[in-house]
Amino acid sequence: MAQTVASAQRKFQSVNPSTNELIESFEFDSREEIQSKINKGFEAFKAYKKVPISERASRYLKFADLLESHVDTIARTITEEMGKPIVLARGEVSRVAYHYKFYSQNAENLNKLKPVKTEADHSYIVLEPLGLIHIIIPFNFPFWLAFKAAASYMTIGNAVLVRGSDSTPRTTKLMKQFMELAGFGDEFQIVYSKQEDLEYIVSNPKIRGVSFTGSSAAGSIIASTSGKYLKKCVMELGGSDPFILLEDANVDFAVEIAIKSRLKNGGQVCNSSKRFLIHQNLYESFKKKLIEYLQNVKIGDPIHEDTELGPLARKDLVDNLQKQIKQAIDEDSATLLYGNKFPQHLQEKYKSGFFLEPVVMEVKSLNSILMKEETFGPLFALYKIKDAEEALEIANSSEYGLGSVIIAKDTYGAEKIAREIECGMAMINQVSLSDTRCSSGGVKRSGYGRECGEWGCHEFANIKTVWVEEHK
Repeated sequence: MAQTVASAQRKFQSVNPSTNELIESFEFDSREEIQSKINKGFEAFKAYKKVPISERASRYLKFADLLESHVDTIARTITEEMGKPIVLARGEVSRVAYHYKFYSQNAENLNKLKPVKTEADHSYIVLEPLGLIHIIIPFNFPFWLAFKAAASYMTIGNAVLVRGSDSTPRTTKLMKQFMELAGFGDEFQIVYSKQEDLEYIVSNPKIRGVSFTGSSAAGSIIASTSGKYLKKCVMELGGSDPFILLEDANVDFAVEIAIKSRLKNGGQVCNSSKRFLIHQNLYESFKKKLIEYLQNVKIGDPIHEDTELGPLARKDLVDNLQKQIKQAIDEDSATLLYGNKFPQHLQEKYKSGFFLEPVVMEVKSLNSILMKEETFGPLFALYKIKDAEEALEIANSSEYGLGSVIIAKDTYGAEKIAREIECGMAMINQVSLSDTRCSSGGVKRSGYGRECGEWGCHEFANIKTVWVEEHK
């Protein structure tokens, strides 16, 4: 009989969320092993920063090619560890391949010195790498989020020490294997550290920066620790993104975008839509069509090709979401309209899995926990608005500011609203997303700093001014 895992277990363990069966365990690295990896990473940095940019680009391209030829192997591991439907897991791997192709194609330009006209004979700005950057990532995109950060940092010559999620250690292991196959050495390191090892790592003078993706609560601790040692950090944290449906919009189109935005990855996405602010004239129609659509969503084993919604990644994630739902109901700030059950058809074969039907809640009060906290799962919190001005006020009332979505036929008017929303990524008639070519990040409790595009290269760079005048 397969071994199941207690829900309180938070070690480096690969557990299948469809069955709660243990796949493989990984020991924590000792302090000696951590120190060795830091030393190796820093020594490798000294050599890597001198590697010709054309060679870095060549390795990036080889890495992308390797991913494309092994997409099924990597995708299956992601799906087995965190429950992402296999089709989406393949998409995650392909996204990393595209990301590396982008930086391969643009490496020369991103590393170019930029002349600045001054009184000097000549002066310019040049990006120089800082050193070894500690990257800490969560479970929800265990492959993409590590390389989303690493690609831009290493493009300008930094080395990285990656700490993957304690629930996706097999995916983390694959990162190192494929980077080595592409020709990278100790400049790309992985570490299986305990949470209490954070300060030990960050305090090391060979660690020159920290990049974290995850919850705002954890980000606050990591940023505080980084600040204690004056280490530059990038924080891409939680979100409670508004989805604003304006009066002129097509409801069927809006429901389609809402489903894609909220059900992707089981709703376990920092920048997915969470607060659905629906114009009063469209509210009933949107609610009815949303529930009708959700009743036909294919919930099941994520390894099956036709599955649209798999399990949540861990039992504690299910428990926390249901705790928020219960609180909202108990305080009478929201009404349950649909879902919040274990799918009936999975009871026999997957009874130990972390499945949950999509949930639709009708919010009565803006003080509801569903409007105040981040909800990490397939939950639609609906709230009726009277106009765009009210929607904007509610959108900006949140302590978060990661992304936003506006659905409207009048794109000029929607764009004006987008410019007023306090967030890092504003989408009009599109799901909330991060794109390799654009900046990715948030404001307020959603963090600071940016990843992707040229902006990701600037975060852990010494942006140096060089001023030259002829000797008199």
